[in-house]
Amino acid sequence: PEDIVVVLTYADLLDAWAQEDDSAGRLEQAASKMKKAAAVRRMLAPRMQHHWAAKGRISGTRR
Repeated sequence: PEDIVVVLTYADLLDAWAQEDDSAGRLEQAASKMKKAAAVRRMLAPRMQHHWAAKGRISGTRR
């Protein structure tokens, strides 16, 4: 879904900004942005599993 893509893009942008802050010497701001990006991805994990889980038959079962 589109909202998942938007949130993942936001997390990637936060990582990029954190890298810029890290290279500029602003370590606290970089760490804060990296923690926020990790939290966003962690929050999104259950929704991603719901949408991308296998939906076919279980192989090896017969009735």
